[in-house]
This record gives sequence, structure tokens and C-alpha cells, in this order.
Amino acid sequence: MKNYILLISLLVTSFLSGFSQKSPTVLTFTGRNNEAYAKLDSIRVLNRTAGGDTIFYYPDTSFFVNFNVGLGENEAAGIGFELFPNYPNPVLDLTTITMYVPSRDKVTFSVTDMLGRKLFSTSKILDEGYQSFQFTPSEGSLLFFSAIYKGVPQTIKIIHAASNSPSNCSLEYIGSYVSGPELKSSEKTSSWSYTAGNHLMYIGYSAGKESGMMDIPYQSSLVTLQFATNIPCPGTPTVSYYNQTYNTIQIFGQCWLKENVNAGVLQYSSVPMQNDGIIQKYCQYDNLDSCTRYGGLYKWDEMMQYSTAEGAQGICPNFWHIPTDDDWKILEGATDSQYRIADNLWEMTGYKGYDVGTNLKATDTWIDWLNGLDAFGFRALPGGYNFLGTFGTPGAEGNWWSSTTSDTDNSYTRRLSYTSEQCDREAFNKAFAFSVRCIKN
Repeated sequence: MKNYILLISLLVTSFLSGFSQKSPTVLTFTGRNNEAYAKLDSIRVLNRTAGGDTIFYYPDTSFFVNFNVGLGENEAAGIGFELFPNYPNPVLDLTTITMYVPSRDKVTFSVTDMLGRKLFSTSKILDEGYQSFQFTPSEGSLLFFSAIYKGVPQTIKIIHAASNSPSNCSLEYIGSYVSGPELKSSEKTSSWSYTAGNHLMYIGYSAGKESGMMDIPYQSSLVTLQFATNIPCPGTPTVSYYNQTYNTIQIFGQCWLKENVNAGVLQYSSVPMQNDGIIQKYCQYDNLDSCTRYGGLYKWDEMMQYSTAEGAQGICPNFWHIPTDDDWKILEGATDSQYRIADNLWEMTGYKGYDVGTNLKATDTWIDWLNGLDAFGFRALPGGYNFLGTFGTPGAEGNWWSSTTSDTDNSYTRRLSYTSEQCDREAFNKAFAFSVRCIKN
């Protein structure tokens, strides 16, 4: 199992006010190329809400950051010896166990079963810091793992769910963390903490490729970074929604609908959209055939279904959402040949990038035969826009909303033009009606 799945774990220590026991949240990363395993060389994690970033390198590495929920904790100068609950638990074949050691000394480990029989015992001199091990349990549905530091024992329960098990337990040391790993080019890791609800960006690197995705972690989970592109999303090749079948497209770490949303009933351009529980759309020149070809045009509030929450489902199918500004930035970095994911260039407004526009645009429907390469299967169509009853020329440009606002009246968008090989990031008034793409949660 170990040489099949790369475990690179980001451990976020969480501490609730009034509780003395800390429970680590473990994000375990693995890479896939379609259905095949992809070895992760490194993973970069950026806190897009609070700032700061860090990077993990192969082999297995654990990293702790403060999970702020009202009280600061785990300050190295004051914390005592701590044995954290293992993850995953229940265990099928192996699990990760982490502890904090206040100063260099011997730690003795033992494992007993429900009858009190000792199944395993060993000891190791450990340096100060967070220390991680991989534990393989033997037979027995409930095991007790104990660690003794300076005569003080701590014990955790390990639930063993596998039917076939090795005859003996094993404990393998996998690494430590004291002051933080280093970034590429010897840049020091930014010090940062995680508060529930923060938006994290994960960027995985494997064999010269990179894969990015956004996440808001609340609990321990397995994070799969996909390195395949220009294929239907594995496991979800199509989505049925509002009597229409949408194709999906995997672009590295993101799964998108391949077509613009075309949900709802036609609203004539002279009639404002209303919050009446019915999805309404504009079609170019009030012609339904245009919506069939390009998808509908939606004002921001209608698209969001009158929510203001970044990443809301809006008019997207269940388990999908309106892309955030950061979702679009990842797509831009993943599809441009010169500027990569999280490049500072994507923070700018205006037309930017090298060939991202050409790579995203469809190979047809753009005027003057200035079509794109559709290099990643996104098939961006020039659906135009509507503003106060006036339509922009279809074929000349495509505009797509994000769910991220720049202020009360405006939201960030992406625009592709038949005259440019780049992609335009702008904040437009919510009274515009633009195309909508959905991205999988």
C-alpha cells in the first residue's frame, strides 16, 4: 500500500475553547492520472483567505499549523508531550500517528489488545517537535496504542476494520516537523494559521506537471490531485440537469461542465429578472436557438439565486458550484503555457497571460475564423452579453461570471475575445447578464 499511495499529510491542529484534548485534522494527499497512480513530488498549500503558504516534499511529510477557533495553542515553548488520535481511524491497512515531543528524550511505545495482551513494544530517541509514524496493526478489532515520555503515558484507541491482517504489528518512523519546511529556491515558508472557513489552494507537482484545486477543509479527508486533462471527469462523464445532458471535462485538478449553463425559462430582454423561485435566462435577441447554441445569459443575482456566498451553488446542479475568482485563476494557470498556477500575474486585472485565451476558446463559432485551439477541452464559446436590454454581438466575445465580488455592486468575471490570445479579468456591474460555467465541488 505504501508504495502505491503517496501520503503527504497536512495536519492542522484544532483546539476548541474549554477542551484540553487537541484533535488533529489530517489532509492526506495522493495523485492520480485518470485512474492510474501519480507520484506527487511536492505539494504547495496557500491560504487564500488569511495569507501564507508552505510546501511539502516527497517522501511522506507532516506539517502542523494552528487551527484558530478563539484560543492560540501548541506554542512550542509551553506545550507538554501530546499523543494525537491516529488518522485514518478505523484502519484498513495502515494509519498515521503523530505526537509532540517537548524536548529530546526516549519515547517508549506499546500496543495491547482488548484482553490486555501486549502485541508490540519498542522505543526510540526523538528530537523536539512533531513526530510522525506509520502504524500497521495486527489482528484484533480494537487496539490500544500507548506512548510513554518521561514516565508519563498517553493512550489512543485504534479501531481495526480489516479482515485479513499481518500476524505482527509494525511501527515505521516517517518524519518530524519543528520550525517548518523550506520552499523551492530556498524561500522560507510563510508563517500562517488556519481558521475554519478559510479557502485553501492546493497545487500538486508530479513529473513536471502541476494540478491545482480549491478547498475549505473542516475535517480529515483524502485529497486527490488529478493530473489528467482533456478527458471526461473520472466517474462523472455527464450530468443531467434541467432536461439537458451536460458533458464534463477534467482539466488537471478541476472538473468543469464542458458547456455553458442553459437552465431556466426564457425572459425577454425588456423584462427584469426577479427573485421568484424560477430560474430565468436571457437568450441573444430573445431567440431560444441562441441559448441552445451558446447557453443562457444570467444576471449575477439570478445566477447566484440571490445568495452572496462565495462558491454558492446558484443555478448549478447539486454538488457543483459557481466558480470563485480563485477557481478561474487556477484554470488560467493550468492552461497557459508560460504563466503557471498561483503566478502573481493572475492577480492583475485586464488582459493577461500568454496563450490562455487561445487554449480555452473553441475551434469554431468565433467570428472572422479567429477561433481557438481548445487545447484542454474547455470549449469556451462567444456567447456575448446583455446589459439593460442591449445585446453584445455573439461570436465576438464570451463573458463568464465568478461568485466573488469586488464590492457591493460588482463581481469578477473572465472575458475572452476573438481579437486576443489572452484572458481578461475585470469587475463588472451585476446588472450585466453573462454566461455561466459550473465547477464540481
